[in-house]
Amino acid sequence: MSYATEVARTESKIDSIVKQMGIGSFKASLKRADRLTGEGVHGLPPGKSVDVLPIGALPGCPEAWVRAAGTYVCPVDPSWGLWFDWTMNDSYNTAIIPSVKGMNPITGKKIDHIGMEQYRDKCPVHGTEFSHDRYCEKCDYKWPPQNYVCYPDTLWWDGFRSSDGNVRQFFFTEEEKRDIASLVIGKENTVPAFGFVFYQTKNPRNITPPATGRGIMIGSGLPYAKKMLWGPGGSSAMGEPMSDVFYKTSISHDAHPGTVASSAIYNADDSDDDCEIGSMVEGEHFTSGGIELPEKGGQHVNKAVLRRSTKNTKAVKDVSVGGGARIAQKLSADPLALDAWTEKESGLIRLYFVFENQFRQIVKKGGIKDVSGTEEGYLSGLPIG
Repeated sequence: MSYATEVARTESKIDSIVKQMGIGSFKASLKRADRLTGEGVHGLPPGKSVDVLPIGALPGCPEAWVRAAGTYVCPVDPSWGLWFDWTMNDSYNTAIIPSVKGMNPITGKKIDHIGMEQYRDKCPVHGTEFSHDRYCEKCDYKWPPQNYVCYPDTLWWDGFRSSDGNVRQFFFTEEEKRDIASLVIGKENTVPAFGFVFYQTKNPRNITPPATGRGIMIGSGLPYAKKMLWGPGGSSAMGEPMSDVFYKTSISHDAHPGTVASSAIYNADDSDDDCEIGSMVEGEHFTSGGIELPEKGGQHVNKAVLRRSTKNTKAVKDVSVGGGARIAQKLSADPLALDAWTEKESGLIRLYFVFENQFRQIVKKGGIKDVSGTEEGYLSGLPIG
């Protein structure tokens, strides 16, 4: 096989890396954000899209992980804040039930079945009548109006809902004692994944869209109101993309058949909205007689990026998702009744997340498989052209 052909085939493996997950017509994105601090109530932070891989491209993933369509995997860092972005869907005819490690972050309930729920009159836990504004005396807090996000709210979500209607920002951490899902539903009931279940209205609504944006800081714990404005495409001083482990891609002849040993090339010219996966296994420790690819698209590869030796790899830790600073994010009551929505879910997206060390092990075990298929399909090998 010629060098040019080998490179062309490997480029298709690189194309398996995406910033937007999908199942059918439904889309989702994980956004990396600054981890907010302070006692004040913050506005919605801007974010950078995180690279993910379809699980079919990673043969080395744990056997217990679901391999269904719409399932993805990504490495994460314990310094990140994060939020979920579903705004690429039909804003007025889509509802999403989110889950964090097997727990609904809106209700705090374990996900033991899939279904839309509304809480209008009775506590779903105790079956007792609510007093004022969905307050349950036995729970001693106010319940949300439902277990999903939909219009009139914008399709995004930033944290674990507090009883005052604000949320506590999602953030990744190595501290197991701060893992909210484990503390609420028990660690034995958790899974290292986010889940997004999509529903559609039976009769689509046609509504003039309002202007939306993120990033107004309401308060920062300071004695004055500090305001920082970002538009939907804006950014903040978030530092370098993802981490310091971006390497040139190499072709591996020792890994799983049809795979490459690493995942992407960091392009120094990428927009500030990017957060790219870099190789999680250093090339010289993982390849044998591999061919080093040229810069993708002929573009410059950042030479200042560090090469980190796998000899110093730390022990694998489970990823915990903590509840951090307060963010002003209300959940409005759905103006539609449940029977206005489809009874059965229309799509389900899963995103498994692991720290860098475990991602390195996954790639080392099975490489990255080409899931793009042949360019010509059933015409491959036939006398065409």
